Amino acid sequence: MSPDFDGNLILEKNSMCRFWRKIVRDQLRKLDIKDIYDHYDFNFNIDDRVTAIRNDIMNGTYKPEVPLVYRIEKKYGICRHMVIPNPADALILQVIVENLADQLISKQPSENAYFSRDKHNVGKIHEGIEYGVPFRKQWKELQKKIYKFHDEKELLIVTDITNYYDSIYLPELRKVFLSQISAPEVIVDLLFQIIEAISWKPDYLPYSGRGLPTTNLEAIRLLAHSFLFEIDEILKKETNNSFVRWMDDFTIGVNTSKEAISILCAISDMLKSRGLALNIPKTAILNAKQVEHEFLINKNMELDSFEKNEIKDIKQIEKVLYKKFNIHLREKKLKVLGKSS
Repeated sequence: MSPDFDGNLILEKNSMCRFWRKIVRDQLRKLDIKDIYDHYDFNFNIDDRVTAIRNDIMNGTYKPEVPLVYRIEKKYGICRHMVIPNPADALILQVIVENLADQLISKQPSENAYFSRDKHNVGKIHEGIEYGVPFRKQWKELQKKIYKFHDEKELLIVTDITNYYDSIYLPELRKVFLSQISAPEVIVDLLFQIIEAISWKPDYLPYSGRGLPTTNLEAIRLLAHSFLFEIDEILKKETNNSFVRWMDDFTIGVNTSKEAISILCAISDMLKSRGLALNIPKTAILNAKQVEHEFLINKNMELDSFEKNEIKDIKQIEKVLYKKFNIHLREKKLKVLGKSS
């Protein structure tokens, strides 16, 4: 192990035990396939397990375990390969990224970029670093910014990145990651060794170096989020910060088609330099009427009005909402950014 590796700082025993109990164990509980005993053996012996993990890392003998891989169908039998890492690997990933999270977030060019965070249950300073807000609050903030673009801009661009997680080239991600943080390189080596070990690989074929593992680990999501900071920088400059990003989904406010095309070209060129590409079939330039329909502007604002008013007759409000929701379900399915509904 490199002499510049401060294990006592990053792999501090009490912090690792706390991260397991407060964050990682809950993440593993939320996976599609649950451990029949809820990782009871690992949790019950967490002090001894953490001591053994630290010793292996310090001695340079730590080896990631083979993860459980399962498939979830996307469409027409095309599946996404999901991975469930060993508890020790999940813990190390979270601990490393947790210690570097503040550095990463401080390099984020715009506050208009979001990713799904799951540590809002951490309520006290001594229980871990909280560097974000809950999912629902983030989503509301993002939607309000889209409404603002709708009022201020003539057009909205909606787009995303083709097979984002599967297309990320790990050597490129590692290079970008090292440029964003200050940490011993051996820590980054350990981080990416675990990522490579838990990534899905075709049987008996060598790892191609491409693709982040698809798993419910915040550490992985934060890395994927930080890989797009260069795009955020371009959009902030070119649009005067009139954009929002949720991981790899972009919504951008512009005034003319010429401006929209110029911005899309700039984004596309930057993505290509990192081995990524815009999803052309899902890219659209929407006028005000289309935006109102696709983003359900009026319906969402109507829902907001229910929250703001004092509820006097909850049964009556439930009937109104039930009726409106049934009407919504009968309408033609939205084609753009269906998640916004």
